[in-house]
Amino acid sequence: MSRWLKVTIVMAAAAFVVAFRFSADGNDADATSAPVSAERASAAVEGAKPVASAVRLAQVVALPSLAKEPAARTAARAKKEAAERKARAAAKKKEAARKKRIAERRKKAAAKRKREAAAAKRRAATAGPSTPRVSATPAPTVQPPVATPVYRAPAPQAPQKKTYVGKDFDSEG
Repeated sequence: MSRWLKVTIVMAAAAFVVAFRFSADGNDADATSAPVSAERASAAVEGAKPVASAVRLAQVVALPSLAKEPAARTAARAKKEAAERKARAAAKKKEAARKKRIAERRKKAAAKRKREAAAAKRRAATAGPSTPRVSATPAPTVQPPVATPVYRAPAPQAPQKKTYVGKDFDSEG
């Protein structure tokens, strides 16, 4: 997982926890405002009166009547679904037959190639070396050689012998 995805997940979890705590703080304020004591519990039990008329369900205007679907419509839907299943099964069967025919054709073609290769091999073996093979390659043409320059290194010069011509300051003569 990428680093940004992890950071996003952690931030979303932290936001959820903060929102949950914030919404939970407001809901239980009346229950936790005063500690429960024996007097308060007995007062709550004595003051409790059963109110049956207070609980009423709201009328829903847009709710359609919940009558059962007519049997004819149910039967028609079941018939349609059965026909669709039957059509899918027929198509599946047809596809399987088509694949089988293709496989048989490939198998026959492979066998035919194999038979033809074996027959060609037999013909080549029975023909033997007695029949000369005709070559379609042309006779090689002779090209005259092309003169190319040859590099020759210059001859090394022999070191010259020094001859004394006159008197020098550092000489002994």
